[in-house]
Amino acid sequence: MTSDQSPIPSWKTDWSKCCLCQEDTKEDLKCPPTRYTLEQNGYKMIGENIPLFHQINEMPIKFDPARLDEGNGIEETLKKNNAKYHLSCRKLFNQTKLDRATKRSAKSTEAESSSKARRVSIDRKLYVCFIC
Repeated sequence: MTSDQSPIPSWKTDWSKCCLCQEDTKEDLKCPPTRYTLEQNGYKMIGENIPLFHQINEMPIKFDPARLDEGNGIEETLKKNNAKYHLSCRKLFNQTKLDRATKRSAKSTEAESSSKARRVSIDRKLYVCFIC
């Protein structure tokens, strides 16, 4: 960084880095191939899946998704800024990973609610010291 450049605040995206992890690594940065149809677009997948991961509190990379939305949605922001990413970072947000995270989240929510119900229904008078 030269003396006339100021560092980018941590809550802003540095579009010269991986838009997801914002780290400098030896892994090459990629853009979605333009030959894909709109349904296969990597930006579309990221734009749809990141809010879903965030909603179930299962973000594979810890960051605020608002950092990738300049007002018209994540997908449009990524397109506008010609966002690049590490393939390994993008794969963390794929549909399979989202499906698994959703199942884990549902199981943990279900386990919490059933354990709470059991705790409430136990009669405390039934507890007897096994040593006495």
